Amino acid sequence: MANAPAGAQPVPLRAKARQALIAAAALALLAAACGGDGDERKERIVFGAPNWESARLQTRIAEYIVRHGYGYPTDVISGETIPLIQGLAQRDVDVVMEVWLPNASGPWGKAGDTVAAVGQSLRENWQGFAIPRYVRDANPGLVSVFDLPDYVDAFATAESHGRIRLLNCIAGWACEGIIARKIEAYGLGDVIDLVTPGSEAAVFADLEGAYARGEPWIGYVGHPSRPTATLDLYLLEEPAWTEECWATDLACGFPVVDILIGVHETLPARAPEIVEFLGAWDYSTEDQVYLQLWLLENDASFEEGAIHYLRTRRERWSAWTPDAVAAKVDAALAGEGQRR
Repeated sequence: MANAPAGAQPVPLRAKARQALIAAAALALLAAACGGDGDERKERIVFGAPNWESARLQTRIAEYIVRHGYGYPTDVISGETIPLIQGLAQRDVDVVMEVWLPNASGPWGKAGDTVAAVGQSLRENWQGFAIPRYVRDANPGLVSVFDLPDYVDAFATAESHGRIRLLNCIAGWACEGIIARKIEAYGLGDVIDLVTPGSEAAVFADLEGAYARGEPWIGYVGHPSRPTATLDLYLLEEPAWTEECWATDLACGFPVVDILIGVHETLPARAPEIVEFLGAWDYSTEDQVYLQLWLLENDASFEEGAIHYLRTRRERWSAWTPDAVAAKVDAALAGEGQRR
């Protein structure tokens, strides 16, 4: 597993996020106090699923609980970060389980008061430029991003025009532009051939293939992810993150991000019990690593992974729901087929 960046620092939730949490809890308590008609028709809740593994898994777990435990009809729409946040603002989707801030602070900020943060997950996280540990061991002088100009030959390929081939963040993700700006800010534009992959699967295949062959590799990696759970990686050092740096040229390391659960502003009034559930949500980095390893070992789908998590980690998710909701989820799981 890769080393965490020494300079990373938590970024506090914004005031609007805290206010939304308080408002959501108050609405939920009011609804509980007033009671309700259990047969009342419930409005469909649409989940927007960002196109990376942890978000897909969190979405499938939450959607299953909302559908089977709370009795809401649901839909899941997959997409990239920026379009999903835009869809959240327009109420094309109701919930996005992972909004990475400050990575996505641009589109999130533009959404304004049409969106609210009601929960958080994966509090132990990091991002940065990673290389396999065996590359670091073979090149002991390669410690930080500023050492890269001395190691062009180690990473150059036939297609990289004599420059370092570096895999960018995925096309359409907020970090795609961040990586490009960081490279320029570090003065590495002349030595880096930046390759932007089209999907997370493409990144994993590229990294895991190079790792299996013992070849040099460098690129953007975020934790938790499958590579950080299964490969021995080294994170190149960068200057410590500061607010001033992040507001200007980005010539510093990534912060520890707030991975928020975003909802449309109307959801607390439309489904207060769901907002209360999302506010209690506490899916951890350890949960994610556990589930990613199971997916890899069993060649399973995200839907199967969600069911496996709900079956094997009941003590975790049942703490986020009332007992009656957990019992309904248990009943639904009893009707699911066993994995192999």
